[in-house]
Amino acid sequence: MTAGIVKSSHTCEKLFKKTIGIDKDNPNVINYKTYRNKLNSIKRTAKKKYYEGQINTFKNDSYKLWQVLKDIIGKSNDKTSSISDQFKINGALENDPTKIANGFCSFYTGLGKNLAAKIPIVNKKYSDYLPERSEKSFFIAPTNEFEIYKIIGNLKPKKSASDDGISNLLIKKLREVIVIPLTIIINKTIETGIVPDIFKVAKIIPIYKSKQKDLFINYRPISILPSFSKIMEKILHKRLYQFINSNNMLYASQYGFRSKHSTGHAISEFYTKTLLNFENKLQTLSTFLDLSKAFDTIDHKILLSKLLNYGIRGKALDWFESYLNNRFQYVNYKNTESNKQKIEYGVPQGSVLGPLLFILYINDLPTVLKHSKAIIFADDTTIYTSSNDKNVLYENMNIDLNNLATWFNSNKLSLNLDKTNSMLLNPKRFKSSDQNLNILQIDNHIIKPKTDIKFLGIIINEHLDWTNNLKTTTSKLSKSVYVLNKVKNFLPTHTSTHTMKTLYNSFFLTHINYALLVWGPNLMVKQLNLITKLQKKAVRAVKNSSYNAHTNPLFKELELMKFSDIIDLNIAKFVFQFKSNSLPLLLMETYMHNDQIHDHNTRNRTNPRPPLAKLSVFKNSFIGKGPGLWYNLHQNLKNCGSIKKFSKEYKVKTISQY
Repeated sequence: MTAGIVKSSHTCEKLFKKTIGIDKDNPNVINYKTYRNKLNSIKRTAKKKYYEGQINTFKNDSYKLWQVLKDIIGKSNDKTSSISDQFKINGALENDPTKIANGFCSFYTGLGKNLAAKIPIVNKKYSDYLPERSEKSFFIAPTNEFEIYKIIGNLKPKKSASDDGISNLLIKKLREVIVIPLTIIINKTIETGIVPDIFKVAKIIPIYKSKQKDLFINYRPISILPSFSKIMEKILHKRLYQFINSNNMLYASQYGFRSKHSTGHAISEFYTKTLLNFENKLQTLSTFLDLSKAFDTIDHKILLSKLLNYGIRGKALDWFESYLNNRFQYVNYKNTESNKQKIEYGVPQGSVLGPLLFILYINDLPTVLKHSKAIIFADDTTIYTSSNDKNVLYENMNIDLNNLATWFNSNKLSLNLDKTNSMLLNPKRFKSSDQNLNILQIDNHIIKPKTDIKFLGIIINEHLDWTNNLKTTTSKLSKSVYVLNKVKNFLPTHTSTHTMKTLYNSFFLTHINYALLVWGPNLMVKQLNLITKLQKKAVRAVKNSSYNAHTNPLFKELELMKFSDIIDLNIAKFVFQFKSNSLPLLLMETYMHNDQIHDHNTRNRTNPRPPLAKLSVFKNSFIGKGPGLWYNLHQNLKNCGSIKKFSKEYKVKTISQY
């Protein structure tokens, strides 16, 4: 905003005042409109020139470049500046920064303790649910300079620092100097089983979420831990994960914080099991459980006891006990620091080890289920059971919910009953009696039945119909198209296509690809066309083409796949992973090979066998379409050595046909 534009804006305002209350044909009105239009043109040119300069300046700095792009689309609002200047403390508004910082810290530190105090005492103990004690013992192998050198090299060059004032960026710059002493320090902690106290102090930054600004509960704590601590944790995480994975200790349907496991896999398992029930004329009753501040309420004594049961003993157990104990945190509120307060519950937020310790903590949850199966992604737990008798469904589910309530109480975990919901799934034409005759309850709280529910980021309804999920997705895609059209006019010519394609992948393609394997194949032609039209608009925006430009050449030039082809690619990738035995365990049961059915020496004996299905919802799913799609692929594609190479060659072959 130059001085000249500011001066012209004032002149324009004066001209506007002369037009008030006069006829539109008056010379003053014509003069104002001419001046206004010229000024708007100058402002647009200045704005474009400014952003072109910003993009050229930061073209090699991805972080700052994204900040510029977010500024263009109006998403650059800094939420830390949205923090209120006053907060309710003990019923009264307080504006003293020190008191507010200490109030924040007390609130965050007390979350686990306060929730634990409300949990009722039950007859069962957490130890009653533990599996047999592992005969294997976990040994923490020492690290070396090469491993630490590599870990530091992979750190993100962040400038933020914790209590010690040392950032990732500084560590990366000093890598050559510090790698030897850091190796000695970390090996000493492994040898002695003692974690230095300086590694256990967290700096908390409150970030505003939503609703009333003067309440602590409406702010999310962002925890910044010492960078040296994270390097140490990466080493311990690698060794602990290898130990529990090689000994098959984790529950098969736990999809959180595990390599080669994702939300997409969790959704696929639930969808597959429900479809099979549909095909077998069974109804599926599901309960979607919501835990209250699960990571903050972990009881350290129970966690250490469970680690011992899984084989973490001796110095290894001493190390984890030292890691959990004597931890402190403080809050930085508008550059005012609170007093440090001791953390007595929970796994460290923002830590590398915390998520893995959490899934070990809840690993024995499914053992209490007598009639149901559980699908877990971190703290998102879904249990489901099937039957052709609705009364049996509800009776069995209530038994398991009662068992679960006892398990949660004995393990000092709290359920958010207001956000725990249930859903009865069955085919559209399924004839059933009145659902209101049956209720589910846990701890005398009636669970609300839903006809559609948000499950791990997608909307599933009672008939596995994707109409509501499609509405949500198309809404996001429409906003993405708006973003692309807004940005395209501010980019320098020589960088515009590359940058716009990056934006397309980030703002548009991510919404399409999420769990597409599940919801994409069953879309009807009209539904497919909705997204296809939006995709064409997006591609035209990327190339800054006219609104009616033919898109086939654009897809080919940009090396982008059409929506329907992206669906097929996702199905083909699933079958490839099935063939290469790289899917999670329970998804490997999706298909049978032909040679498992007969012993004839045919060309297709190792191909997945198409399931015998009656329902169109099953035939049109990725399960039903997968074998046929695989059968028609060229042998060179089938022989690819990795999923990455398979995807690349599939994409190249498909785009070449546009």
